[in-house]
Amino acid sequence: MKEVRYQGKITKWKDEQGFGFITPTGGGSPVFMHISALLRRSRRPEGDEIVTYEVVTDGENQVRAKNVLFLGERAPRKDAFVRDAASLMLAVLFLLFIAGSVSFYSLPLPIFVFYVCASIVAFLAYRFDKAAAKDDEWRTSENALHMLSLAGGWPGALIAQRLLRHKSKKQSFQVAFWSTVMLNCMVLAVLFFLSGSPILKSFSTQNSSDPFSENQAFWQSQNQQPAVQVKSDKQGKGNAGKSYNPLSPPHIDASTGGEKIGSNKWLRNAIAFKESKDWKGALDWCLRWTKSEPERTEAWLHLGIAYDNLKRYNEAIEAYRQALRLNSENDTAWLKLGVAYSRSGNKSVALDIVKKLQSVDPQLADKLSRLIAPR
Repeated sequence: MKEVRYQGKITKWKDEQGFGFITPTGGGSPVFMHISALLRRSRRPEGDEIVTYEVVTDGENQVRAKNVLFLGERAPRKDAFVRDAASLMLAVLFLLFIAGSVSFYSLPLPIFVFYVCASIVAFLAYRFDKAAAKDDEWRTSENALHMLSLAGGWPGALIAQRLLRHKSKKQSFQVAFWSTVMLNCMVLAVLFFLSGSPILKSFSTQNSSDPFSENQAFWQSQNQQPAVQVKSDKQGKGNAGKSYNPLSPPHIDASTGGEKIGSNKWLRNAIAFKESKDWKGALDWCLRWTKSEPERTEAWLHLGIAYDNLKRYNEAIEAYRQALRLNSENDTAWLKLGVAYSRSGNKSVALDIVKKLQSVDPQLADKLSRLIAPR
């Protein structure tokens, strides 16, 4: 049964204490009203406002006003509450998603910091504009508010719209606002792709099946997928036995000229690029190296390291796997492969590698487990 609503005027209002009394229009005893009885909190009473209300009797048998609305206001609908809650949840979950992407998917930390700062600035801009509207002062333009949203402050803007009840009903503004949200998310998707995030890169790779399946033959006899034998260089240091130590002291030799580059010079310069952390230079050099010596384990290993440091993890994985096809006993390649899978988001595959290594080299498995463990 729908409760009866009464009409009256707020009198004897004490704003500091947050209560006052309503004198019924038709006469009668004043009804006690607390600030919490307002259905809408967008404005506070000042006194002498006409309101509509319902009444309830408390435990002390005192009549109180409830569900108070200023004259002309309409009671909020339940679907409006759901919409507000959904909007607030969207803003919070988006910021949590960005924070999680920084932790697990290689998204740069400054992007998360920028979103938080932009959201704070946007929230304050809405707050100041609301106050200016009340006091009939200089307003913040709608274009400025939209630019803040487009720049990444839309979570804060969305929170402000719902909490402050500002710009939340103007249809033209809402259409423009959600357009800025979509554009910002599109830019973020590009940043995800460029940062090497597997969330989007997974759609452009062909590794939807178990990417570790090609390497499982290394743990069986060499009948199904024999390892390619590697020719020795002039000094007799081939890959059939021990591999080069990729952490050897560098000896920079950039004088490649136009002559045929020897095996040692390929390795020395690759190490020099790595020591100088010139990963783009290292990538270009190692791509040339793998073309010149496609059966050289170290060429593919250093190519993987270059891709790894450029956060191109899927390509790094392929390079490490090729190194292991040439020499399945290369410890560094196994470690790098496991870490690359972990960084690309395929932690289950990284753990699978750990399990495989445990039966062959427990110490190496333990080292890889520590490298991919969450920090």
